[in-house]
Amino acid sequence: MGEFIQIMRFRTDDLETLKKQSDQYREDTAGRSTYTSEILGRDLDTGETVLMVRFPSKEAADANNELPETQALAAQMATYVTEGPSFANIEVIETNP
Repeated sequence: MGEFIQIMRFRTDDLETLKKQSDQYREDTAGRSTYTSEILGRDLDTGETVLMVRFPSKEAADANNELPETQALAAQMATYVTEGPSFANIEVIETNP
């Protein structure tokens, strides 16, 4: 199985806390997390915050989800997310430059 992308959509009024917690998460999981990149954005049509995280495989994403820090970040996010999250799990078929 090839590359895998998880897309999370949610609403929050506290984007700064999310960014700070994400920075701390990256520091705390350095050398153990399995994601290769992430993009944080806002859907201009819906106003939702969108987080896209890229992994080398679904198995790598599953392993990352098992990290205690990942579980803790999800619990922290639940305290300031006002709607969602919803998830899309994408198996990449092809990537073009």
